[in-house]
Amino acid sequence: MKQIIPDFRIDEPARTLVFQNHRIQIRNETYFMTRAVVPDIPELLEIEKAVYDGKSPWSAKIFEGEICQKGRTLYLVLRKEDKMLGFIGCSTDAITGDVHITNIAVLPECQGRGMGNFLVTAITKRARLMKFKTVSLEVRRDNQAALNLYHQLGFNKVGIQENYYVEDGQDAVDMLLKLR
Repeated sequence: MKQIIPDFRIDEPARTLVFQNHRIQIRNETYFMTRAVVPDIPELLEIEKAVYDGKSPWSAKIFEGEICQKGRTLYLVLRKEDKMLGFIGCSTDAITGDVHITNIAVLPECQGRGMGNFLVTAITKRARLMKFKTVSLEVRRDNQAALNLYHQLGFNKVGIQENYYVEDGQDAVDMLLKLR
């Protein structure tokens, strides 16, 4: 295995992500970033409910499937004093060279503190180091705060998926960040 930076390593043949839990600083605040594990699922669901007006777009079973796909997926959580404040998930595709951000959420009372920016940047930096070509994601067409964040981080709109979100028929904006 090749060491890249202290918290991530690459298994070259499989191009998988290995993560070591560690402390991080965001705007002079200390947090603990960990890899999500199955016992974290109730907290992941609670964050989604807080963000999405009492509903969680993903079920516990979906989260479990994603978290257990070690090697192809990576879910990271931010904690402060043992309370989960936000998370991000991604999947990798070595054939297309894409890292796809599958889910990201930060508690509403913690938004605006740089956590979302940090989480997306952490994934894009690692994708670049691992020689992936792109980072992609979908975002609700009406989520202006997220659209602004992604534009600020260099993502470009590449398409619209009409009626993408089943629960309300909302369109999704496809966004892409080219890494090379």
